[in-house]
Amino acid sequence: MALIEAVNLGIDFTVGPPWARRRLRALQEVSMTIEPGEIIGVVGESGSGKSTFGNLCIGRTRPTMGQLLYRGRPLIDVPRRERAGRFAAVLQHPKWSLNPMLKVQTSVAEPLRIAGSAGTAAELRQKVGAMLELVGLPGSFQDRHPHELSGGQRQRVSIARALITQPEFVLFDEAVSALDVSVQAQILNLIKDLQAKVGFSAIFISHDLAATRYVASRIAVLYAGRMVEDARSEVFYGLAAHPYARGLQFASGLIDDESMELRLGQIDLDAKGCPLAERCPIALPQCRNKVPLMQDTDRHRVSCHAAETKSA
Repeated sequence: MALIEAVNLGIDFTVGPPWARRRLRALQEVSMTIEPGEIIGVVGESGSGKSTFGNLCIGRTRPTMGQLLYRGRPLIDVPRRERAGRFAAVLQHPKWSLNPMLKVQTSVAEPLRIAGSAGTAAELRQKVGAMLELVGLPGSFQDRHPHELSGGQRQRVSIARALITQPEFVLFDEAVSALDVSVQAQILNLIKDLQAKVGFSAIFISHDLAATRYVASRIAVLYAGRMVEDARSEVFYGLAAHPYARGLQFASGLIDDESMELRLGQIDLDAKGCPLAERCPIALPQCRNKVPLMQDTDRHRVSCHAAETKSA
C-alpha cells in the first residue's frame, strides 16, 4: 500500500487587494503515489506549485479538490494525535526556522513534547544528544544557541528536529538552496545516509536538478500547478519526455540541445490550453486551446500533446 497518494489534488487561494479579490488555482489535478522508503524529487520554477504540493502532502494545508490519502485513508480523517510525529519538514532557511532565543535542545525536543513522548529530563537529553550525533553533530551542541552555529550546522539541527520522532514522511523544501556549495554536498550526503538508516519516505523540492538527481529515485515536474512529467530518475535524466523538463535540463547544463531552450514568459495559471504553449519550442496548434492529459508512455507519465503524437 502506498504511504501517500494524491488523487486529482487541487487547491485554490484568494489573491489580490481587498477591492479586487479573485480565486487563483495554484494546484490542479495532481495525482501521484509515494511508496514507503521512496524519495520523490519535485522540480520546477518558482510559482509552479512545488511548495504548495509539499504542504498538502504533510497536512499543513487542505486541498479544495481531490483527496490526499495516508495509508489508504483520507488524511483529513486521521486524528491529529494519530498523525503526531508521523510527518515532518525541513525548510529552506535554518536561521529562520530555529528560535534564536531557545537552546538547540529545546528546539530539537519540541516535536517529542507535541507528540507526548518527551519522557523525563534525563531521557530527553539522551534522545536529543543521540539525534544530534546521528546528524553528525556532538551531543554537547544541545546546550548552544542557533547563533553559535554555522549555516550547515543549523540545517543539521533542523534535520535532527524533523527526524527525532522517527517520522514516516519528511518534506525537504529547498533544504540546501540557502547553503554554500560545499555545505550543500554535505547535507545531501547526510539526507541519503539518514534515509538509508531510518527508511523514511520524502519529497525533496528543489530548483537544482543536479541535487535532486543525487537524492531522489523518482522525479516529478510541476508547471503552472500541473504535473507534466513523472519518471524514474535514471529515465528522466537519460531523456526527459516533456519539453518543459528538457528545457530545465538545458538551462541547468545537463543536456546540450539548444532547440529545447524555453522562450521567456510568465507562468499562466489561467491558460485555456497547455500553460506552456507560449514558451514551448515544439508547441502544436492544439496546445493553445486544449489541456493535455497525463498519459502513460513506455517509461514516463507525461502531459504533452507532442508526446501523445510521438507515441501514437
